[in-house]
Order: sequence, then C-alpha cells, then structure tokens
Amino acid sequence: KAFLHKPLLKKHSDQLRAECAKCHDGPMMATWDSDICRPVPSVLLDCGSKFGLVPSAVKGSDQPSAADPEPELWRKEQARMAEADRLHRERMAAQRAAEEEMRRQQEEANVGEKRKSNFVDPDDMVEEKVELSFVEVVAPPPKKKKKKKKSLL
Repeated sequence: KAFLHKPLLKKHSDQLRAECAKCHDGPMMATWDSDICRPVPSVLLDCGSKFGLVPSAVKGSDQPSAADPEPELWRKEQARMAEADRLHRERMAAQRAAEEEMRRQQEEANVGEKRKSNFVDPDDMVEEKVELSFVEVVAPPPKKKKKKKKSLL
C-alpha cells in the first residue's frame, strides 16, 4: 500500500481524491440521514388562498416529512375571529347601553317639560306683541315756548 501511495499522489492525484470521496460519501450520507437535527432547508407548503405559501421544516431521517401547518393556522384564525366577534359584541352592547341611557335621559327631560307646561310662573314676564298702525294718527300741536322774564337789575 505504501509503495503505491507516492506515485498515486504525484501522477494521479485527481483520481485518488475521487476514489477517497467515494469511500467517504457512503458513511457520511448514512450519518447525515440518521441525524435528527440535520440542516435541511424548509419547504414551502401551499395552504390555500387564505394563507398562501407557508414554510415548514423537514423532519425525519429515513423518511423525511414536513408537518402540515394549515390546521394550526386555521386554529389561530378561528381564535382571532372569535376574539374579533367578542369585541364587536361588546362594542354593540356598550353602544346599545349608551343609546338606552340617552333615551332614558330624554324621557326624564320630557317628563320635566310636561310638568313645566302645567305650571304657570307669575314672575315670568311674557311680552305681548302689539301691532301698531299709523294710518289715522293725529299728531298733537307743538307746545308753546315759555318766554323768559327779564329782570330789572
């Protein structure tokens, strides 16, 4: 073996590297396949028009598989929709309560107005509007001017 090593290195180094790689590839691939945490890029799975393409990690060594992310995405979406529906119902209940309170306050104000219409305040001055007509008005004659008396001093 040693007597072939030097001529192989000097004259056929490329072929030696190829043969060494062949011997090395099998055990390396077996080790890589058996590794659970091997560095495999994630794959994009189509989860429909709502979610689009979603990345998923490839797991397994002998039989690689990728978990389906769609059920988890639907659970999250349903939780989000339930929360949005709950918030909408709370807002609508608050709005109805505010409208009911405003309607009740208006009714109370209207009851007060009804009481006021029955009550006559004697101090409340109501100005009566009188229509003036200057058609047949006779003006009085002007007053005579008083004459000053002259003093004798």
